[in-house]
Amino acid sequence: MPSPKALIELLGENVLKSPDSVWLKDLNASGSNDWTWREAQKEISAIASWLNQTLGEPGQSVSVLSRNRAHWVMADMAILASANISVPMFTTQSSTIAEYIFDFTDVKVLFVGEAENWEKIRNVIPDGVVIVTFPGVEVEGPSLRWDDLLHEYAGQTVSFDGRLDDMVSIVFTSGTTGMPKGVMQTNVSMTVPLIRSIPALGLVENPRLVPRQRP
Repeated sequence: MPSPKALIELLGENVLKSPDSVWLKDLNASGSNDWTWREAQKEISAIASWLNQTLGEPGQSVSVLSRNRAHWVMADMAILASANISVPMFTTQSSTIAEYIFDFTDVKVLFVGEAENWEKIRNVIPDGVVIVTFPGVEVEGPSLRWDDLLHEYAGQTVSFDGRLDDMVSIVFTSGTTGMPKGVMQTNVSMTVPLIRSIPALGLVENPRLVPRQRP
């Protein structure tokens, strides 16, 4: 059974092993927009470089609010690559719960994609939080665009690989029985269950994973 590794280290290994193989797909009416491992890593590195220069100190909380799409994954990996902590949010969360999460984790940056609850969430975003919109998404008020950051930080890289015990994410429960609980995830807690599931699930090389979309 493979030994656990940091998520960013696994990304780098896949880029070296299969740089031109498709990793991420965004389905659309005419087919899909595809990213190879190498292409995705370039975007991840550029956004991670921007996060490093913007936030300064590592270990800051950065949130992602969006439907399932390739940029969600790349933003998540950029947060990890910049030595910061990913705080994902549900697109169905109430403003009360969102405000609680923002305050509890002291979020500094919010990546925004398509989110059915955006009109509720935008009213409780703390002052000073930097908003970055995914391609194809527009929001009212000050914000930065993902594609503009890619252009500005193109070719820049980060050297952080991460340790196994680094906290990489705080995943909040849905809060159906009260205020949500934040589950602290490390590289180990994220990768060991995946490694252990390989024999049981019979996963093969290059599997296709299709997240469920809400109607």
